Amino acid sequence: MSQPQHPYRHGCPICHITKTRLPFCIHRKHQRIIAMMALFRYERDLIEHLAGELGDLAQDFAEPQRHGIAAILAHHLAEADHYLGKLGRLLNKAT
Repeated sequence: MSQPQHPYRHGCPICHITKTRLPFCIHRKHQRIIAMMALFRYERDLIEHLAGELGDLAQDFAEPQRHGIAAILAHHLAEADHYLGKLGRLLNKAT
């Protein structure tokens, strides 16, 4: 059975520099980009989870409330995807 690999075992996803004792890149700019991408991925996953939970609880809400809550979640999901896109473009520029 193979051992789980550290996410940066093969180096920074931006510059691909590998440092054995560091769990992140030596470049501060790359560290910030990597951290922000992880944060927005987490936010997107959390919003998707909440949307799923809302779907399960939808029977408990009146129709106007369901649409309002769904609109708020959709807005936050779109915002997280927007920032992930911006960070992806930064990542492409940094390479």
